[in-house]
Parts: sequence; structure tokens; C-alpha cells
Amino acid sequence: MSNHPILHDRVKQFSYVTGTSTIDLTDVASGFSTFRNSYNDGDKLFYAITDGTNYEVGSGVFNSGASLSADTLTRSVIKSSNSNSMVAWGDGRKEVFATYPATHAVMTGSGIAGFDAPEANKLAIWGSDHILNYDAELTWNHATKTLGIRNSTPLYGIDIGGNGGSQSMISASGYICGVNGFYFKAGNGSDSSYTSGYQYKHFLPNSISDSNTNAVFAFSGDVSQILGLKEQNAGTVLAGPTAECAPSCSPGLPSFRSLTVDDMPSEMATNSGVDTKILAASGDLNTKVEDRITFQVSNNGVGAYAISGVGTSGTANPDLWLQKGLTYHFNVNAVGHPFWIKESGAIGTTHQYNDNVTNNGTQSGIITFTVPQNAPPRLYYNCQYHAAMSGNIYTQSLIQGTPASRTDTGFYGSMKFDDNYLYIHVSSGWRRVGLTDL
Repeated sequence: MSNHPILHDRVKQFSYVTGTSTIDLTDVASGFSTFRNSYNDGDKLFYAITDGTNYEVGSGVFNSGASLSADTLTRSVIKSSNSNSMVAWGDGRKEVFATYPATHAVMTGSGIAGFDAPEANKLAIWGSDHILNYDAELTWNHATKTLGIRNSTPLYGIDIGGNGGSQSMISASGYICGVNGFYFKAGNGSDSSYTSGYQYKHFLPNSISDSNTNAVFAFSGDVSQILGLKEQNAGTVLAGPTAECAPSCSPGLPSFRSLTVDDMPSEMATNSGVDTKILAASGDLNTKVEDRITFQVSNNGVGAYAISGVGTSGTANPDLWLQKGLTYHFNVNAVGHPFWIKESGAIGTTHQYNDNVTNNGTQSGIITFTVPQNAPPRLYYNCQYHAAMSGNIYTQSLIQGTPASRTDTGFYGSMKFDDNYLYIHVSSGWRRVGLTDL
């Protein structure tokens, strides 16, 4: 017994059915075969029956009786002369034959203009109500259960070939991720470092790499796509390491922490006088202010030294202002241009100033200079060989006290304090400012 209709040619018998009863099959028509010679008991088929006036086309089940005259056919109407319902047959003989209803007819379009000839393993598509056409760009591999689109040898469930144009792209409003997730193939393009692997989430959420980052940032949203800052206590700053470091410091991740004296930039001390006021007003900070300040020294050809640090930024031959009692480092990287601290602006090695100076005259190394309290108010730095590579070094004191007189010796920018006044040395001499005015 088949579960789908079976077609056979040249099958015709006569029937004497009346009313809407099951069709009885009797003698065979001349030149034709009986139903039992072509069908087994229980087979499904399409039939047509007519008395010469009325007709009925439908599907039925062949039931094989004990003899030819006991064979029957059930009726399920597809089309009839009775408004597509069962015909109530009268007396008389009817012809019954196997057929293929036009409404169910399917044919290939081979040989018809605009239709392609069938190919093995290609998918059929409806070209019209009854005609199947074939597309050579659609390949079904029955053995592997894979579908190729523009790919004749599909390896995956849906394997799309092509040249990267629109025919090779997938447009969708959304995907349902299966139990195996998304698979990314190794060697993405020409990137040999790209490794393969499965992604089990539709979007990989942002994540925190370390505890410092976790203290600063917060994520929200369905896939942690919203980045925000965490609330912090008052008086904290986002900063890196606080420890005093040598000229070359190891970096560290920033975090929110309390502000310390070590966080005060050194240029605030020498250029703005901030540390002067702090030291005068609060002696307990005297030992906490950074006393090791580094200048980076290189050369611009033979025309000038380029110096960065402590208020400079790659400036050519800048004036340097040093505080007495503090230690400074000159990190020299100027091969062919020995860097000298001197009492004169002349080239050569004469007039060296070596009080508390180590490694003076180096062209590749660190010069350390702890400015003594008795240092001259003006020194110089010079290249040993090139007069254009020269600049001024001014030293200033933090000694507390009132100038002996308005004509007391001082250089431009010097400051002194007592309990009530701040004294500033300008071009015309000392000027006094009341501390209560600050």
C-alpha cells in the first residue's frame, strides 16, 4: 500500500454504481488493463468516471475483492459536473479509468522558452502553477544534508558562495542562536593570528579587566553596552602611583584615591611660587615637597639645546629657575654637545660651576645639581663647542625674613616672607604685599 497517489496508463473498467455509493468495478474495457493488474489493495490513485453525460474526477483508494467483480474504489471528488460534488449516478454502465487531474499536474519546463533543463542535485522551483524550473545556483547534497547557494559543493547546512556581492550576503532582522552558538573560522582573511572558536552569546558584553578599573567604571544595559563612572568620595582624584620615583618611573593603573602632596607637579613649585607660600605657612610640608626634579636635555642640531620639564616643553635654550636647597637632574642625550653648568656663558670647559654638581660636562648621562644656599643668583649652561647652545640658570632662595632694605640685593622674581608680609623683587626693587590681602 502506498501513501501517495500512483499513476498508471491504460487502466479502464466499467461500473454500474448508483447514487453516491462506492464505485464497483466490473469488466475491463477493450484494449485496457484492470485496476487489480496495476494497483495493490489499499493503493491511492486518481480516477475519472462518466456515463457519457455526467462526470466526476477525484482521488480514491483501490480495494481488491475476492474476484474481479468484487473490486471497488472509494470516491473523494476534486471536480465534477455536479458543482464539484459527488454525482448521484442513475442506472446504467459507466466508464471508470485512472487519470492525472489537470489541477494536480506538474511538469518540467525543459524545452519551453525561459525554462532550464533539469540537473542532478539542483533544486526545483515553481515557474508557474504546473511547471517546475531548475536553478543551477541552488544545490542540494542529499548525503550531507547541505544546501549550496552559488556553491556547487556545500559543506555546511547553508553554504553561500559568490564573490562577496549582494548575492552572497545575508539580510535578517534577527537570529536565534542554537546550542552550539556562532562559529568563527580561523584565519579571517589574511589575518593568520585570528583563531577560530564558538561564541555562545549573541553579543559579548563589556567586562572589567582588573580591580582598579572596576572601582572606576560601571556597565549597564542588556549586554553591558552602556559605560558610566562610579560615584566617588569627596577629596579623591583619579591618578596613578603616588610613590616617589627615579627619573624613569614604572607606570601603574590609575585609581580613585586621596590627593597627596606627592601629586603636586614640580613645576608648580619653581614657576608659580606655590611651594614658597606652602613652605612659609606650614613647616610640616617642608620635607614632603618633591626635591628631585628632572630636565630632559637634547639638541636641535648645533643651534640650541631642547629642554623639557619643570615648566619647559622642548623649549630652545630656555631660562631655568632653580630653588636653592633642591636637587635637580639633567638627563642629557646630546652626543657631540657636552652640557656644562658654568659661571660664564663662554664655550670651552673653563669657569665650571661644580659646587654640589656631579657628572658636569656629560653628553650622554645624568648631571645632578643640588643648589647650595650660597649659589650665585645667575649661572649658565653651555655646550663645550657651540656658542649658540647656551642659556641662563637663575637660583632663588626660600629663606624667610624681611629684606634689609628696599635696595637689598635680589634678582627679578625673588620672594621673601615674614609673619605679615610677602616681599617680591621686581625691576624697580622690592615690593611688599600684606598676607591678609591674599
